[in-house]
Amino acid sequence: MEDTKREFQIDDNEEKKSIVLSACDKRWRDFKTRLVSGWITRTRYVGKNPRPPYETYSSFLTKEIWEEFVKQHEDEKFKEKSEKARAS
Repeated sequence: MEDTKREFQIDDNEEKKSIVLSACDKRWRDFKTRLVSGWITRTRYVGKNPRPPYETYSSFLTKEIWEEFVKQHEDEKFKEKSEKARAS
């Protein structure tokens, strides 16, 4: 959170902080959703021969992080929890 506050020059103004952090949270969740639907579940078309995410986003996503992300999203307990959240 401190990195985000510094990056967006958020002072201790609670209203501004809330708006910016809420927008960051939404964009982060959307990004993870696009990763899952494009490369893990393949429910979204990402083009012919797409580069793996760890190549596309190499400035912050390593192959090891990507493999752990995939492993988490393929876990049965995670799928159960995700399905419950989607249903509600």
